[in-house]
Amino acid sequence: MSIQLNGIKSGQTIKLSENLNIPDDSQVLVEVQEVEKINLEEKLQKMKEFLEKSWEGKEEFLEIMAEIDRERHSYYGRATNHLDE
Repeated sequence: MSIQLNGIKSGQTIKLSENLNIPDDSQVLVEVQEVEKINLEEKLQKMKEFLEKSWEGKEEFLEIMAEIDRERHSYYGRATNHLDE
């Protein structure tokens, strides 16, 4: 099994961005790749450049965004207390 996760290093500890679904005390191999930090202005510029380009070839991105939109607008009802119970 191979998984790629983000994390933040502090001393000898790396705090992962997600739960890793393996048993405690499992032996793992860690490959560290430093992530370049960018400031908000650079991030916004990269987003602007991405959005200005043609949407051709970005079908996967559009599908993901459509799924997020569907989930965002889904209504699953609300929990109710049944008086019969």
